[in-house]
Amino acid sequence: AMEVFNSFKANYAYDYINEEFTKTYTYPETDTANTSYTKHGYKREKAIDLPGFYSETIVKSLLTYLYNAFNDGLKLIEFKTDLKSLACLIGERYDINSTHPDVATEIELYGYVLNLLDKYSVTLKCIDRSHLTT
Repeated sequence: AMEVFNSFKANYAYDYINEEFTKTYTYPETDTANTSYTKHGYKREKAIDLPGFYSETIVKSLLTYLYNAFNDGLKLIEFKTDLKSLACLIGERYDINSTHPDVATEIELYGYVLNLLDKYSVTLKCIDRSHLTT
């Protein structure tokens, strides 16, 4: 599991002539709108620089996604599989139903490790999305 981040601040709309960010957006906008702050009793903010972004709508969508993913802590899962898993794409989502280990959840692939020295295997690095909103 990873720690909780329940406030995100984005510096965006970079002015390359003056070498400074011209806009800032914080999500959630207020502490009362931050349900994670109410639940956990503390606020941990993550600042993100987005120099190539100029639309507040896009920045708000990105921060909303990050908030939904991290507001209860990110839960990570790794699976060791055969080489057939190389066809999986980062960002794809899969439903997992397994009896050993007992796992029934939806996962999102964020990376993989290719191991050609020991039994030709692939380790899929995934996020458990069962607690996230769609």
